[in-house]
Amino acid sequence: MKKNLLIIPALLLAATGILNAQTIVLSENFESTTGTAIPGTWTQVTAATDGGWKSGTGTSLSSASFPIATHTRFLATNDDGCNCDKNNDLLKSPVMNLSALTSCFLKFDVVNPAATYSGDTEIGKVEVSTDGGTTWTVLETLSAIPDWASHSINISAYAGMSSVMIGFRYSDAGGWLYGMAIDNFVVYQPAALDMAANTITLLSYVVASTPQTIAGTLSNEGGTTVTSMTLNYNVDGGAPVTQALSSLSIAPLGSYSYSHSTAWTPGTTGNHTVKVWASNINGSADLVNSNDTITKVVYAATSLAQRVPLYEGFSSSTCGPCASTNPGTHATLLANNANQTGGTVNAIKYQMNYPSPGNDPAYTAECGTRHTYYGISGIPHGELDGGYGFEGHPGGFSQTNIDNRGAVPAVFTITGNASFIGSTVTITGGVTSLIDITNPNLKIMVALTEDHINTADNAHGTQSNGETDWYDVMRKMVPSATGTAMPSTQTVSMVTPINLSYTFGTTPKIFTNLSLMKAIVWVQDLTTKEIYQSKAISIVTSIDEVASTLSSFDIYPNPFKDFTTVAFTLKQAENVKMEVYNMLGELVSSDDKGGMAPGYNSVELNAENLSSGMYFVKLSAGTYSITKKVSINK
Repeated sequence: MKKNLLIIPALLLAATGILNAQTIVLSENFESTTGTAIPGTWTQVTAATDGGWKSGTGTSLSSASFPIATHTRFLATNDDGCNCDKNNDLLKSPVMNLSALTSCFLKFDVVNPAATYSGDTEIGKVEVSTDGGTTWTVLETLSAIPDWASHSINISAYAGMSSVMIGFRYSDAGGWLYGMAIDNFVVYQPAALDMAANTITLLSYVVASTPQTIAGTLSNEGGTTVTSMTLNYNVDGGAPVTQALSSLSIAPLGSYSYSHSTAWTPGTTGNHTVKVWASNINGSADLVNSNDTITKVVYAATSLAQRVPLYEGFSSSTCGPCASTNPGTHATLLANNANQTGGTVNAIKYQMNYPSPGNDPAYTAECGTRHTYYGISGIPHGELDGGYGFEGHPGGFSQTNIDNRGAVPAVFTITGNASFIGSTVTITGGVTSLIDITNPNLKIMVALTEDHINTADNAHGTQSNGETDWYDVMRKMVPSATGTAMPSTQTVSMVTPINLSYTFGTTPKIFTNLSLMKAIVWVQDLTTKEIYQSKAISIVTSIDEVASTLSSFDIYPNPFKDFTTVAFTLKQAENVKMEVYNMLGELVSSDDKGGMAPGYNSVELNAENLSSGMYFVKLSAGTYSITKKVSINK
């Protein structure tokens, strides 16, 4: 089918809030419909051979390239499913009498991909008629809404009129596109004063003793413009922290981005509940209380780590759109030193076995497992941190996605090393938790990737899409695509060890250059799909390096304030010594740790007696030593 080379983001369930209106004029959730018939009081105009707008469920109204998420029963018109004439599918509500109203809102849930295919762009519009449906005026041309979302329109201009109809018009522009869906249609007169608390943008994990700005969004769900209010927050049920706001102009259905003038400084580590609300709206009480407050649980940690997001790409050497998209994606990843020391993002490319002939030699069953795990319906496709930083067609992936996700502190650090001895790769190290966390769904995932393959390699000859170079190609997941379970409950500084190995067979030849192989390690919640942290580890092949007593050395967090962890792996039992030098080369701290066992180890570096600045940490194991620079910020 034509669109198996495109991606439509997975449609997610969107919860619809309860309306608190003074007067509900018309409410329709389409639950009483049966079969495919729309409600008897609703009508439509269509030239489509499939009947145009239909009633049903996510299962009955979806198609291969237009999957609609579960949302109980709703109405939809599906162009992908019929490839018929949907240039003018108009769904019309019953006539409504708004003559007794002074203000009026329309609210509905909607899916509207607004996608382009083969030069044609589909359009979804919301329209209004005051003459029984003879003529229509556009209220709004909907933007792209690929997942179920609640949408509101102020139709107060039509309050006082006795004959008002709402229309949803879909056009496929004469092409073969996707479709549109609506649910939970309500027309109502709002309360005069109703400020709703919508979001708190405070990060879920913050550093204790560091001031935090309480910010987010409020919305005016009332029928009166808000000119003044009091902004409030409290923490753990404590006394409200207030700020009077005046000279505002928040129109009905308008939003307001708040930033409280008094910061909150977490005094203790652990979970804290932050609550935000508005009061004294235009000098009066809020008339709807059910949406007044919003809360967010925030964990204050002693320290947090720099996040390195993970980009997972899905492609194929027989996929034409992949060949045109991959170079741009690779350029973005390359600019961030992907999979390199100091890189701001890591990357894995899963080569798939479609479209026909589906003969990509880098495809493995584990590639298919990751494809199924994310519920991908077409390639090319990209996921940044399991969809928490980006999800969809890689043409939309940008530096901003990397920057925004990288700005979210990480609650885990990953250390380790990897080495080839013959055809056996061994990965050792550990994942350290920086917080107390209980989560039975966390896994340590490991993938072995090859940095670069081209058509000259025996393992990857010229393919049908004309692509000649492939990057960050996944070769094997260790031990498998299911990963390694982490303990359900973890405490601060708890280390989950990594000790994995895999032996490659000689045929078929699935890797071409050992010096270009890396191990990508990440922590992922298999239920939510969120990736918490990732790390790229070079696979050592040098005999001298493999034989070294000290085979890995990492310091995290770095920079740090009070203390940091020095992690390393010993090939054999050795006496270990840690020394700290200032920028003048003067020894300022020395700690003899004595004999330590082979394998992964970690020690704490305490900066209590050190001032802010740059230092060198020298770790010695027997006759071998490594030195790294650290920064102390107090």
